[in-house]
Amino acid sequence: MARRRFVPWVLFGLLLWLLLAGIDVPALAIAKYSLYFGCAVALPGLLLLRALWRSTGNWTEDLALGAAVGLAYELAGWALFTALGLQSMLILWPLLLLACFAAIPSLRQYWRIAEPDPLPAAWHWVVGFSCALTCALIAAATMGPNAVPPAGESYYQDLLYHLSMVHELIRHVPPETPQVAGVPLNYHWLPNAHLAAAVDITQLPPELVLFRLWMLPMVTVGIITFAALARLVSRVWWTGLLAALMTAVAANFSIWNGRTGVSTSAFEFLSPSQTFGVVVGTAAAVLFLVVLFEPGVPKRTWILLTAVAILGGGSKPTTLPILIGGTGLLGLFVLIKLRRLPARALLASGVIVFAAVFTMLTVAGSTGGSKLQLFGIVRATAGYVGLTGDETMAATGGWILDALSSGDASTVLAGWVLVVALLISQLALLAGLGVLATRRTRQDPVAWWLAGSMIAGWLGMLLLDHPAASQGYFLRSLVPFAAAGAGLLMTEALQGRTRREIGGLAGVAVVLGLTLTLVPRLAAPDPSADRDKQIAAVALPELAFIALVLLVISAWLILGARVRGLRGLGPALVVLTLLAGSWQGAVSYGHYVIKAGSYPLPSAPVSDLERLDPGEQESLLWLQHNTGPDDVVVTNTACRPARRQPPDCDARGYLVSGLGGRRTLLEGWAYTEQALQHHGADGKRYNLQPSPWLDRLELTQQVYAAPTRELLNRLYTEYGVRWIYADSLAGKVSEDLAKLARPRLVAGPVTVYEVPAP
Repeated sequence: MARRRFVPWVLFGLLLWLLLAGIDVPALAIAKYSLYFGCAVALPGLLLLRALWRSTGNWTEDLALGAAVGLAYELAGWALFTALGLQSMLILWPLLLLACFAAIPSLRQYWRIAEPDPLPAAWHWVVGFSCALTCALIAAATMGPNAVPPAGESYYQDLLYHLSMVHELIRHVPPETPQVAGVPLNYHWLPNAHLAAAVDITQLPPELVLFRLWMLPMVTVGIITFAALARLVSRVWWTGLLAALMTAVAANFSIWNGRTGVSTSAFEFLSPSQTFGVVVGTAAAVLFLVVLFEPGVPKRTWILLTAVAILGGGSKPTTLPILIGGTGLLGLFVLIKLRRLPARALLASGVIVFAAVFTMLTVAGSTGGSKLQLFGIVRATAGYVGLTGDETMAATGGWILDALSSGDASTVLAGWVLVVALLISQLALLAGLGVLATRRTRQDPVAWWLAGSMIAGWLGMLLLDHPAASQGYFLRSLVPFAAAGAGLLMTEALQGRTRREIGGLAGVAVVLGLTLTLVPRLAAPDPSADRDKQIAAVALPELAFIALVLLVISAWLILGARVRGLRGLGPALVVLTLLAGSWQGAVSYGHYVIKAGSYPLPSAPVSDLERLDPGEQESLLWLQHNTGPDDVVVTNTACRPARRQPPDCDARGYLVSGLGGRRTLLEGWAYTEQALQHHGADGKRYNLQPSPWLDRLELTQQVYAAPTRELLNRLYTEYGVRWIYADSLAGKVSEDLAKLARPRLVAGPVTVYEVPAP
């Protein structure tokens, strides 16, 4: 029996190896990273989990939850060793813990499970399949064809931005902003610190760790953790299967011919903070429920909750508000029911609030420019501008999205059609709110906690408007909570039912799911340049869908009145139908992503304007390997692409700070809080705003236009500038520069100069 539980994970491990090998990751790198993640993250965390709490009864959930704990332990070691300048010795940190658990007799017991409670083989096969499917789609759709994108192609700017932080966090704690040397980094950078720790321990290139190696293990840990949350909430093992399957297809309930709605996959390759945040945030949720509801929980478990909650808060600003929402609604329920708040509930709530405040004061950022605006997220739906004609910027306008309250009738109609599209596309996530719709679940405090978490996520997405539509991450972060809520609904509805009844209900749900997603598409006219027909192509499927839903509800009510055995099965039918429909949508969406390349790939071929020259690639890697780690570089690559310069500058250029791995006097400033706070000024987006550091911009321009000895001396003494990166494709470079600084590398259009000491 144990072998049957082991086989799916062996096959899954083989699949991960093949996926990474298929995108040209060297076998030795795969082996080193696997050994690192297993022995330096998951295993130490597992031992701490068991020592400070207990085992879940099975190795799979222990390793997943242990990985979240291990990440917190790893970052504590990373901060200590980095502050002491001992980064190359960071491997001693996990080895020290493993040695303690091996040498101290009282700790040796945690290497084994004292009271095994193994999960059925079906759990391992289905959860393993969900991990495999999700990882395969991520690898195929977003990770690109090469281990390191070759010269002659383009890097996605956000990944270069994260890469710049990884380089910075390898060097220092607390970090500086790599693009503005000397300015503190205001960003939720703990995920990047994990990547820095991975580089320190494995000694693999930072680009390889970020672009290829770190994502798939985290997705695997995440799906298993989501399944563990669902099992904890419902108290039955099979809801973990539902959570895993829902995670694989979340937010893909589509009734249109083409892409409509907002993507809410829990995992995002282009946003390491989202993937990291949702994984550790769910682990924090598990520990929160443990300390709140598990009798006899050791007091030392509170240490785990505090550490993982802080880790979540420093990973993504959307993580802890969701937990706070659940805590608040749970507290209200308990207060009304018991007329008091138990001390344990107050303490648990205090831990979450403390973690939120602590991380807000120490590790925060990228929230500047946000404002309250109802339905601002609708701007992020596919085809919004074409359907509404609204070209206003995000995070601007009144308290409600302009397209819903102003303009001609066609604009307002299109806006509300897209609101409906948003809600329909997220029906699988909305289903979890049904925990408050049935009498039995309304008596369960956990149901109120789940509902509060989901409500907080939805309110965050619908009420806030961020310049880069980052409020959408609220919905992505509540995927595991919605899945757990759906599982709790299913548990209550199917209690006491036979396998035959459940199988029949599942069959009906599959038919309904396919019907509700495929039939409405027949109502859509062929899209054309005519705006009214484009609106009809979205609106008519919605009307057909609503009509079908009303028909199904009516038929169910009639049958329920005549067939007694159907009573109480409604919630289960809803969940299974939405799951079946989401799987159908996932197939279409996956085909669309892979075929159309709708995601920007880190190595996606682009226009000649954005394409990286081979000389640029060579010179950037030369900088990384031939300059001092604390050296500051002057560069003319602040814009994206580097071929443009102020005033027509999209300030998301991160070549030198990213690929070059060095701090700069001034490079892309778009993601700094200083730039985000000016979003909308003079009718420009945050990334098109002038530099908040005009003095540095002026100095940079002088270096390339009219360099002098006095200027270089000032840069050397005041800003620590040691190198000048001169890219002739980014603008004219004065010939006098070669007379004042020493050329160290000439590679195509790039010359790298060393600034002499005064």
